[in-house]
Amino acid sequence: MADNKLQLLMLLIVAVSDAQDEGVPCSMAKRYKPFNKYEYFYETESLNALNGAVNGPKASCKVEIAVPDTCSYIVRTADCTLSEVIDVDADGNPVFGAAAGAEDFKTAMERHPLKFTVEGDDDIKLFPEEDERINILNIKRGIISALAVPVLEEDKNKDMPTIYGLCKTDYVVNTREDVATEVTLTRDLSACDKFRPVDDHTSPLALITGMKYPLAQLIKSKQTCNYKFNNEQHHMTSGTCTEKHVLALFSHKREYGVINTGKQALTLLGVSKYNDQIFEHNVANMKPLHPDSSVDMSPIQDKESALVVLREIADLSKTNDGRKRAHLAHKLIAVIRKMESETLTAVVPEALEISQSLTYQALLQCGTPECVSAIMQLFRTFDTSSVEIDAAVYAMGMIPRSSRVLVKEMLAMAKFKPSKPIYYALSNAVRRLFEMDGVTSEIQAVADYTLEQIGDCTGDQEHVFLSLRVIGNMVAALGAARPALQSSVIQCIKQPAASPAVQQAAVQVYRQIPVPEEGREVLLHAVLDRTASIQKRVAAYLILMKNPTHAELDQLAAALHVEENPQVKSFIISHISNILTSTAPETLDLRQKIQEAFQGNEIEMLTESTKFSRYYRLGSLEGNMIFESPNELPREVMVEMTLNAFGFDMDLIEIGMEGKGFDPIVEAIFGEDGFFPDTIMKTTLYATDKMPAQLNEVLDNMLPIMRNDRKKRQASQNIFNEISHNVNKLMEDLKAQDAPEAMVYLKLLGADLGYLDTKDGKMIQNLLKMIPTDFLKRLLSSVDNELFLHYIFMDNEFYLPTSAGFPLRVALSGTFTPGVKGGLSFNPGMREFALTLSAGIGFVTEIGTHFPDYVHCGLEMHTNIYHESGVRAKLSVTDGQLKLSIPAPRGPTELISVINSLVSVVGAKTKSIPVKGEYINMNKCTALFLGLKYCAALKYPDARSNDAAPYFPLSGDSKFSVELHPSEDVTVYIATISYAYEDEADKVTFSVKAEGTSFEARNVVILNRQQYSFSAELLIDSLQLDSKVSAKLKHAEKLTLEIESDLKLPETTSVQTLILKYENQKIEAEFKSDVRSEIQRIIPNISAIETFVRSLLDHQIGLNEMKVRDVLAKTAVDLGVHAVPVITLPERLFLNVEAAAKYHFGQDTIYTITLPLPLGGKSSRDLNFPTTLSTPNLIVPHLGLEFESTSINLPEFSIPWGVLLSVPTLELVEMSGKLNSNFYNLEAAVSAARDPAASYSAMFEVTGTSPLELLSLKVEGSALVEATPGESLKANVKTALHHNIISATISIKEEVEFAEKLSVKSKSKFEVTSRVGVQVLLEHTGQFGVDAEEISGDGNLEGSFKAGSVNGSCNLFQSASVLPFRPEATIKSSLKVDSTLLQAQNSFAVAFANGEVIIHSNNTAFDNLLTLQNIAKIAFKESDLVLNSHTEARALGLKIQNVAETRAGVGAVSIKIETSTHSSEEQIHSLFRGALDIDGLAIHNDASVKLMGHKALHKAILKLNKDGLTTNGTTLLQSLLSLEELQHTFEITYKNETATAQSKTIGNLMGSLINHNTELEIAGLSGTIKNHIRVKSILFDFETNTHGTTIPFRVNFDATVNGKCKTHMYGYENHEVIAKVLLKAEPQSIAHSHECKISSLLDYGVFIKSQFESMSDTLLIPSEQKTKVTVKAKVNDYAIEQEISAYNTPVRLGLEGSGKVHTNLFNTVNTDYQDFAVSGFLKYDKSTDIQSVSLPFIQSFSLVPDNIRLLLVSMGETLRNYINREGIASKIQSLPQHVSDFVSNLNIERRVVQLKHGLKALYQDYALKLKGLIGAFEKLVSDVGNRFSEALGNLEELVLMGMQIDKAVEMLPKHIKVLIFSIIEDVKNTLSSINTQSYTKLNEILHPASAEHKLDSQIPAISTSLLVPCFGKLYGQVRISSPVYNIRTSAEFKNASEKYPLFTAFIKTKGTSANLEVLNYNLESTAQISIPEKSPVMVSETFKLTHIELALDQQALLTMNGSASNDTFFLETSYKCRVNIPSHSLSG
Repeated sequence: MADNKLQLLMLLIVAVSDAQDEGVPCSMAKRYKPFNKYEYFYETESLNALNGAVNGPKASCKVEIAVPDTCSYIVRTADCTLSEVIDVDADGNPVFGAAAGAEDFKTAMERHPLKFTVEGDDDIKLFPEEDERINILNIKRGIISALAVPVLEEDKNKDMPTIYGLCKTDYVVNTREDVATEVTLTRDLSACDKFRPVDDHTSPLALITGMKYPLAQLIKSKQTCNYKFNNEQHHMTSGTCTEKHVLALFSHKREYGVINTGKQALTLLGVSKYNDQIFEHNVANMKPLHPDSSVDMSPIQDKESALVVLREIADLSKTNDGRKRAHLAHKLIAVIRKMESETLTAVVPEALEISQSLTYQALLQCGTPECVSAIMQLFRTFDTSSVEIDAAVYAMGMIPRSSRVLVKEMLAMAKFKPSKPIYYALSNAVRRLFEMDGVTSEIQAVADYTLEQIGDCTGDQEHVFLSLRVIGNMVAALGAARPALQSSVIQCIKQPAASPAVQQAAVQVYRQIPVPEEGREVLLHAVLDRTASIQKRVAAYLILMKNPTHAELDQLAAALHVEENPQVKSFIISHISNILTSTAPETLDLRQKIQEAFQGNEIEMLTESTKFSRYYRLGSLEGNMIFESPNELPREVMVEMTLNAFGFDMDLIEIGMEGKGFDPIVEAIFGEDGFFPDTIMKTTLYATDKMPAQLNEVLDNMLPIMRNDRKKRQASQNIFNEISHNVNKLMEDLKAQDAPEAMVYLKLLGADLGYLDTKDGKMIQNLLKMIPTDFLKRLLSSVDNELFLHYIFMDNEFYLPTSAGFPLRVALSGTFTPGVKGGLSFNPGMREFALTLSAGIGFVTEIGTHFPDYVHCGLEMHTNIYHESGVRAKLSVTDGQLKLSIPAPRGPTELISVINSLVSVVGAKTKSIPVKGEYINMNKCTALFLGLKYCAALKYPDARSNDAAPYFPLSGDSKFSVELHPSEDVTVYIATISYAYEDEADKVTFSVKAEGTSFEARNVVILNRQQYSFSAELLIDSLQLDSKVSAKLKHAEKLTLEIESDLKLPETTSVQTLILKYENQKIEAEFKSDVRSEIQRIIPNISAIETFVRSLLDHQIGLNEMKVRDVLAKTAVDLGVHAVPVITLPERLFLNVEAAAKYHFGQDTIYTITLPLPLGGKSSRDLNFPTTLSTPNLIVPHLGLEFESTSINLPEFSIPWGVLLSVPTLELVEMSGKLNSNFYNLEAAVSAARDPAASYSAMFEVTGTSPLELLSLKVEGSALVEATPGESLKANVKTALHHNIISATISIKEEVEFAEKLSVKSKSKFEVTSRVGVQVLLEHTGQFGVDAEEISGDGNLEGSFKAGSVNGSCNLFQSASVLPFRPEATIKSSLKVDSTLLQAQNSFAVAFANGEVIIHSNNTAFDNLLTLQNIAKIAFKESDLVLNSHTEARALGLKIQNVAETRAGVGAVSIKIETSTHSSEEQIHSLFRGALDIDGLAIHNDASVKLMGHKALHKAILKLNKDGLTTNGTTLLQSLLSLEELQHTFEITYKNETATAQSKTIGNLMGSLINHNTELEIAGLSGTIKNHIRVKSILFDFETNTHGTTIPFRVNFDATVNGKCKTHMYGYENHEVIAKVLLKAEPQSIAHSHECKISSLLDYGVFIKSQFESMSDTLLIPSEQKTKVTVKAKVNDYAIEQEISAYNTPVRLGLEGSGKVHTNLFNTVNTDYQDFAVSGFLKYDKSTDIQSVSLPFIQSFSLVPDNIRLLLVSMGETLRNYINREGIASKIQSLPQHVSDFVSNLNIERRVVQLKHGLKALYQDYALKLKGLIGAFEKLVSDVGNRFSEALGNLEELVLMGMQIDKAVEMLPKHIKVLIFSIIEDVKNTLSSINTQSYTKLNEILHPASAEHKLDSQIPAISTSLLVPCFGKLYGQVRISSPVYNIRTSAEFKNASEKYPLFTAFIKTKGTSANLEVLNYNLESTAQISIPEKSPVMVSETFKLTHIELALDQQALLTMNGSASNDTFFLETSYKCRVNIPSHSLSG
């Protein structure tokens, strides 16, 4: 019984799985069926390539995917191999070798299976084991991605799941059977949603980072896959995927460059059953299909790998390989990043011994949690008093990227040393971690720690204050981690034992988070508590006002009016006022609340902002200023800037200061008699007393305050004593004051960076001690010093997924390594200086496959920029002389080098990447200065001619360098500075000399302080350079300054003189310059240049023998130049310049101008400037310097309100200049003067002359401004230009009258004439006036032009008048153009009066052929706006008119637009009217058109009101000539949730009547549509009717089409068509019918009549489905009929079909028509009975195969021997060929296949594996069928012979012979296969316990009794009838017993021919299988064939019996066969 249940369960499972194929819950369920196991061979590789260099891994595995349940899968990998590219062969193909980590890879891949599930179409979830390595998981991800190909359905495969996420995929079906069996997929990987870079650890100190997204865009990726699938089971049989990642940057054609190519290949090995249904997985360890994290830990944790690099860097300064420093620094940090914590902990102590500086730099820039942990552990070994810990930890707290390890270590540091910097570092780290990961255990630990620190807020107040400040910085994180924290903070607010600062800090904790309900009452109490400090009350107020309630505002409003503290009241009022005046939308709700609370209560503002507390807001800036007393400095000042961008508020910066007790200090420093005012003023007076009197006079005039203080503070003769006295006084005042208190804090981007108070002075002092003073001391005492910095300023690293699972790693980093070597050495009388500066920048770009645990490979580009320069000098100091000696370099010195190299990384080795193209080497040296030259070298590959090469720099290695080389025998450069006082003058001599050469340069500077003279002379003998500069100041009666410069060079002299004079009221300036050069001596090859110029002028142009000289001459003549001058270079070049300027001041009038100054009226006391300044005692022993401490009193000063600037009036200004040279002379003069009559005049004249007349010109002009009697002012300006080509004059006259009316009159004229015939004249007159009543003005512009035959004139008049007090205004304008090409006129007028604006415009052109006139009116009265416009236009006989009227009022809006166009016979008219009022919206539109004899009318109405929407319209088209007409009307209404639409079209076009009606109604969820079309014409008549209704869950649709067509052209045609369609759809039924009839009649001398009919009916309901299709066609007497029907009822499933042809095409005897018919059916009568099958003999079934084999072999051999007897084959030649036709029609193969499937379905579920036997039998039948098909082909050949009987009889025997022998061979082969295949299979089934077979886990115990569903009845029939031959075939297969399985089958076929008896045959065959419960199993078979040439009668019986008790089995067979061939006397 248990066995039966198990069998039934398995049957149900299989049935359910088959049923799920129709509606699978996931996309992969159709590919991989439940309880199956699929085995594949998997190969993958990921190769990096550049310029022929290839590297990368390759892996293969045997992959097993088991399916324990639907959509649940288990992947196992075995026999895995790993190899890598070790070389490249001659053809460029990679050569692979075993990877070093192959065995580890194999073990890791086989360690754990990977379980995953699929949900829906694209959700794949992985469940790896806990210890599965990420890189191994990525490989398996790639395998699953390749296997996860869903069944391709167009609507479900737009996004496919892959290792890249969901990818938009295009696919092409290459081969399709029942399903798509071969497809090609293509993907652009950038469109995949998870093809995103996954970043890795980078330096936290890098400036340029986070570039993973822009860098990833440079990589272009695509994938192509080809899959093949099993047609029946749909699983994949093979698949290949190829992907390519191309670095687009520098790549050529996206093909040649850095490329990563990945390949995957899957090949099916087999499919087997899988019975293990257990699928246990850890949901908590779920991972996505796409990679979500990176791994970069090195499997070989070797500490020496880092120490080796560290030692190399430390010793680098002792070598000449400084350029390696940047690359080695990057390598060191890269190695450290791969280390685990244990290895790193062991490395650090040894690394510190090598170099502490390098170790710290590397650890701080590592960026991994392991590095953070290592450096924190290192810090905890320091003394707690070390300030280095505070500075370093605080800096680490500012790292933008936090981590759980960082917070954990920061907390440990805070417990180790609870200092302010460490606390703030911890808070910033917690903030960033919370923003990334939310609440973590580390944050909870920090929250617990801070709770312990604050306690009840009664402990150490400074520590509690600090704790609360840092809590406020991270309160969002701590509050989420421990909600109890907020209760503790609230208790601090109201803790009376806490200090005010602690209470205020507790209040400010809530600045970043909402206040809980329990805390709002506490805060409100704090605001209203009058005994609390002002700062606490203000802080609590600001917190509450972030989101106050109505009740809180009501209490605040009531308390504000009785508030006694003016400071609190002032601040609150200013804050509320700012809110009420704000227009920001985010404050709208708060403004409304405040207005409601303060309704009826006016708020008075305290105006003295410098004494009372206030809140300020200006744009994005806001701040607080809080006072405790009006007479003191502010107690607190805060400024905050907020940025609103992209919808987010961002706190940029906040600076706050709190202070107390600073007032006396400020008074002592900046008071009236304070340090700074007194000291500064006394110093200023001391300095001015040493100046000339003239300068003091100027200063007193400019700064009157100095004149006053000069009287108050007499200048001291010993200023240093005065300053010292002031400093001492300041120190005494400060000592007498109490110590002040102060605190300053800073917040940046919302993060509190900390605060400093007066108690932090010691900490600051300790921090300053961190400055490396020891290094500075060594630098000043020795030349053997070095200091290097290694800084990664750019660090970017990320990974992209690949199909193979090897992530594609991309890294770009930049390292900066500046350094200094050297120092100073001081010896008596000699100081030695040595300094070497170096700087390296290294860029490393890495890209390639990343598989760190097993294969190290990739492509790298190293770019190194290195500079090194050094100098060593000796400095000696003697009396009056300073000498500097610098040795000259003895060899090449490399200044800068840029090296770019490309390498391929394979394991621990790096190989250079081959170059593309030939190398180009460039070297060039240029003299720098005496003794040195710089040489530039460039080497790069030129790949421009190679089309398969990438762009530079990927084409190969390259280098650029600049070096200094010694060029002469210079041993040392000496610079000397000497000083002497000679002849009452200071003399300083500078000299530079290069020892070993004659080069020497001297510069002598002489300053005579008594004569106010200065001179300098520079002499360089080797260059023949002599340069002198002198200046002399004379201040006797007149002030004169003379400056002279004299420069002498070889063959060149230059002398310049400048003289400035000031006397009485006159200033004069003179300048002269004389430059001369013997040019021909300087240029040695001057004759060659002249020859080249002459050859250029004599060059022939074109074929007309003209030369360049001729063209220039002709051009000159056209321009009026007499001849082209001959240009020659003179022997001597000269350039003389003379310039003079005079300025005479007026004697009578001085204009005074007051310039306001910022902070005017403020004194230094008001600005709190200090009054004294003290300097500390400074001693520099190495330099021999000592400065004593002194005090300086700063004088008080005041800033005046403004500066009075007195400007004397102008009397005369004259300026003139002259320039003379070889090629051009220029003279210019400018003058301006004022005469006693108060008139001003000016003139200028510029004249230029040149040998080339085209460059000669003259420009002159004059101006006059004078006052006339009658309060008027006139101005007159004239300007003229004279040139050989063009002349131009400009004159302007202006007159201004100042009377009761301001009047301005203007007249100007511009005239141009030219030699080329162009004349232009412009004249303008205008006036402008203003009086008390009117502002008016007008202007008139007249112009004319003439250019050859084209001339014209233009006139523009404009006027305007404004009466501002009426108000009225008018504007008028007119324009007239009269020219040869255009005549046009425009007038424009605007008038405004009585609230109306009237606009009038008139335009005409081409003698009134074109006119445009517009009148517009705008009025606004009594809340009504009226706009009217009337426009008329005429053009070419066409009149266009537009009238627009618009009125808008409070209750209604109306608009009317009417447009009309008229001509003699044409007309267009349009009228649009619209109104919107309380009744709704109404729109009317009417339009009519009459054009070219056609007429069109259109009317439309739209109404929208409370009743709904209604719209209708009518369109009419008419042809007046042919009376053609088309009318269209429509109507749309919407009312009561019902919408209706109607459309109707009626027309008569070209003799055709058109009628189209459409009705649509939608009511709720139901709808109806009707459509009718009728077209009737002379030629055809067409009509359609459509009707459709829809209600919820029901659709009805029907349509009919009728058409007729008749024509009488060259004959007669008549066509008719009738079609009907009906569709009804309900939730459980669908009915469809279609009918189509087409008839045609043609009579063109040949009569053709045709008919076509098609009908189909379909009904689909749950209990029954049926369809029927009938097609009939007839042409004259030819006819074809076809009918096909299919049905499925509860009792029967059937398919029936018939066909009939009526034709005479096959009648070769006469022309009579014949009928050919084919019919058939296939039916299955269903049965639901179940029978029990007993198999008592099953234990002995193993004997059956041998007996069957022997029997069949014997039968086969006997039959073959019998047939092969001599003469037998020839005796059966008369067997007709039609036997083949008959057998083919039987389609035995298909029937046997059906039988096979039936048996297979019966036995397969019970593990009776007869597959081999059935397969052999199937092959036999197939082969026999093929032989008969060949015979059928021969029969077709006979038909082609024209049915010639004699030839057919002759050929039939030959074909029959071949057929018989082929059948015999097939039987023989089948029997032999039974021996080798079937027996083996049967033996496996019958002997399950055999050790050599593995079926125990697959085949359950076989029961001797089976429950089998009863088979019904399957039967069918095929009939073929024709005049020549008739065939009838019928077959049946059924279960003939209801008690036990008894299967019977028969097939009957009969062929008859009236003409050919040889075609007659009769065949009958039966079969029976009986499986009684306790009786032997019997199989019987009969076969009988009757033919005139052959008779065959065969009977066979097989009996199987056995006993389970004695393990015996019996098999009995009987076989009878009789063959009779009468024609050859054969029988048997």
